[in-house]
Amino acid sequence: MLPANHRLADRDEIALAELSDEPAILTSLRPARDLAENLMRHAGVEPVAGWSMANVETIRAMVARGLGYSVLVGRPHGDRTYDGLPLIYRRIADELPENAVVLACVRGGQTTAALKALTDFCVREFGEAGRPVQ
Repeated sequence: MLPANHRLADRDEIALAELSDEPAILTSLRPARDLAENLMRHAGVEPVAGWSMANVETIRAMVARGLGYSVLVGRPHGDRTYDGLPLIYRRIADELPENAVVLACVRGGQTTAALKALTDFCVREFGEAGRPVQ
């Protein structure tokens, strides 16, 4: 996520190394922060100390004001901050490590319709179901 007037705003994809000298504004919530930092390190980038906070909307507001960039696990709705400033989202050009989606259920618990629907969605969107962890 970048401010709309960022020097790389016209690109479809951006290599993380191109942002290596700029401050990163990351979530303080784990495991999302760990995932973002691991993606960056996998691309050979050590995040420059910027800001860290739990509220994604605060992160979006800071990025929109040009105080840094952010790597988010998901994309929040809309391309404007609450106060109307524009943001841009770009794909990461680097080859990134795979990430696992894990569904955990209570052993012997009832499989509800909602759980079945979620499981079916995950298999459809993320690939075949693996073996259950014992």
